[in-house]
Amino acid sequence: MVNACEKESEMCRLVEQAHAGLHVPPEDPIALSNAILELKNNEELRMQLGQNGRAWAERKHSPKMAKAKFEQLLSDAIRFKEGKPIYES
Repeated sequence: MVNACEKESEMCRLVEQAHAGLHVPPEDPIALSNAILELKNNEELRMQLGQNGRAWAERKHSPKMAKAKFEQLLSDAIRFKEGKPIYES
C-alpha cells in the first residue's frame, strides 16, 4: 500500500503500526510515483508488506477479537448500570 496522507493522520499511524505500506507526503506526485515504482519493482517488499497487513488485520479484527471486545463492552455496560467503576486499576 502507498499511503499518501499527513504523517500525523490516523491512516498513517495504522499503516505504520501494521508495517503494511509506504508513506509519501500528500500532494507530492513525484514521491507517490516513486513509491508505486518501488513496489512494482520489488516483489519481496510487496509480499512482505502484504503479509504484514494481513497478519495485522487478522490479529486486530478476527472474530475472536470482535467477540472479546463485544464481551468487554457488555461487561462495562452492566458495571456502569450497577454504579460500579468500568475500569478498575
